[in-house]
Amino acid sequence: MISRNPQSVKVIYKLCVLSFLLACFFSLHFLATINKLPCEKKCNIILISIDSLGSNYVGTYNENIIESPTPSIDSWAEKSIVFEDYITPSYLTPITEMSLHTSLSPLNSGVVRFDSVLNNKFITLAQVLQSSGYYTVAMGSSPEFFDFSYALRESFSRGFDEYYKEFQVPPIESRTYFRSGRALSNNPLSWIKNPPDDKFFLWLTLGTAHWPYGRYPFSYQQEYNGPLKDENKLDWWDHLRTIYEGNIWSLDELGTTITPLTDEDSRYIKEGYLSNIRATDEFLGKFFKAFKRSVIAENTIVILHSEHGEEMGEHGYYAHYDIYDATIHTPLIIYIPGEKPQRIDSLVNSFDVLPTILDYIQEPPLNQAEGISLRPLIEKSTSSIRNETFSVRVPLWEHAIQTSNGFIQNEESVYQKIQDSLTSFDELDKKDAIFDVAIRTKEWKLIWRKARLQEAQYGWWNLITQRDTIRDLYELYNLKEDPNELRNVYNKEEEVAKELKNKLDIWWEKTQQTRNSEPVIEGTIQPYF
Repeated sequence: MISRNPQSVKVIYKLCVLSFLLACFFSLHFLATINKLPCEKKCNIILISIDSLGSNYVGTYNENIIESPTPSIDSWAEKSIVFEDYITPSYLTPITEMSLHTSLSPLNSGVVRFDSVLNNKFITLAQVLQSSGYYTVAMGSSPEFFDFSYALRESFSRGFDEYYKEFQVPPIESRTYFRSGRALSNNPLSWIKNPPDDKFFLWLTLGTAHWPYGRYPFSYQQEYNGPLKDENKLDWWDHLRTIYEGNIWSLDELGTTITPLTDEDSRYIKEGYLSNIRATDEFLGKFFKAFKRSVIAENTIVILHSEHGEEMGEHGYYAHYDIYDATIHTPLIIYIPGEKPQRIDSLVNSFDVLPTILDYIQEPPLNQAEGISLRPLIEKSTSSIRNETFSVRVPLWEHAIQTSNGFIQNEESVYQKIQDSLTSFDELDKKDAIFDVAIRTKEWKLIWRKARLQEAQYGWWNLITQRDTIRDLYELYNLKEDPNELRNVYNKEEEVAKELKNKLDIWWEKTQQTRNSEPVIEGTIQPYF
């Protein structure tokens, strides 16, 4: 018979309780830290903003691409978090980018044109990070932020310790060189190899995918002998040349010239655009390689996104001019050290990026923010953060280039028609009549053409084609069955249209109450973008 010593039993009991408590403590500690970043509050932030790259031309987003023009991005995505339904709130570079930097929709930030100034009551991402002890640097090859608009430069440069410091802005006549990427040289690569000792925020802007198309060699250049042979004619703006309704419409000293668009012409344009994308991807490949070899690889969050995509004839024109998905559905790829790669198909927007960054570096959210942190999606504590998102077609191109701000001045008389047609846009701000707006869900998009009458009266298409075309007031598309948005089913899907129209009306009324209107800086824009 085994005797039991009461004192021994007490000691064993206490040891068991202590062991249990210690086990619980370490288990809870493990669970509490399992989702923490290796760098915690000291994470560096790199934001890569690409101009003119739609998700439909990125291999990791489009399985139908036979030969992806983005192998470096695709490889990087395999190690990162890919957001499959990232929708931008506008279709123009600085308008969308300001939404990311402020977590505000364009109408609420007030930055709705190329000469708009951000109201001082709003704070930018760089300002938040700078106040949190980050060394902040901006560099890149997108002239929108550094060169042609003093208003945009003043707004975006807030909070940066270095703003384009390592680059010399080229003269006006060298702008093609400026967009070419050669202006980048090896500066960002050198910077990554020798980062500052303190935590940092690097904003790298890449304008190399933007028109003019065909600035980089591609095989079809040698075979093609059509009317667009001169690669400079692929610059949609500089030559006031538009590709529309199966024709090449151009303005020259003889007036309007119409040339039928052939399959060879279409291929030449598209191949030129793809060559720009390949050049952008090639640079990113070098950047990612330098990053992986650097000392910062394990404590740096890298966010790659595109401000807008490009139309390649889907709606009868080339470049970016509207809020169809070809333009506003773009890549968002986030690398977070310690997080497993994954794909997320929830609907997200540009103004979700800033709240996400603040969440991961354990900074409090901004009161002004309209966006939502993506961290719950990444850590799978929620399956969705919203059911719909909104985009606004602001500004119309014609409104973006008002004659009062220097885009069309002292030109030949042939441009007088264009100048006359644009002058009236100066007054449209007062009527709130220059915006088209859209609501998008996972399956549907409804576009409300609020500016259709003004566009018909003053816009380029009717002026060039000499027609009196007026768009439908509403356009409804089933994105699952009609991803290119070619069949307007507004009159067929009455219930869907009614539900989305009601939501769009509510959003619009709310936006009118919160909309910020800030004076522009007159005469600040150079004639290039």
